[in-house]
Amino acid sequence: MSEKILILAPHTDDAEWGCGASISKWIRTKNEVHQVAFSAAEESVPRGLDPNITRQEFLSANKILGIPEENTTVLDYPVRQFPSLRQDIIENWCTRAIWLDDGKVIADGSASKIYSEYSKYSGY
Repeated sequence: MSEKILILAPHTDDAEWGCGASISKWIRTKNEVHQVAFSAAEESVPRGLDPNITRQEFLSANKILGIPEENTTVLDYPVRQFPSLRQDIIENWCTRAIWLDDGKVIADGSASKIYSEYSKYSGY
């Protein structure tokens, strides 16, 4: 049975490093794979190189792995700032959240509401 698989990676090279063999297997077994990188990390590209090099490498690596370009996305969040942007990321990309504890649904609703409730609970 074919499945849809979503890979979320902080940077454009993290998924290939972290689960490249799994991606290859999922493609080989006819799953629909999508990949989202939260940052192209342009600020980390050495001076003198094209700032878009990490995006180009991302697309090239995904092509080799067999992920169609239309199934890939690179977002523009600044590198090394995810913790301070986590609420923005949640609100931009999640319309619903489910808080689970040991398999039991604690809360279900808008991402911002659940995040707020969980933050109060965890002290985070």
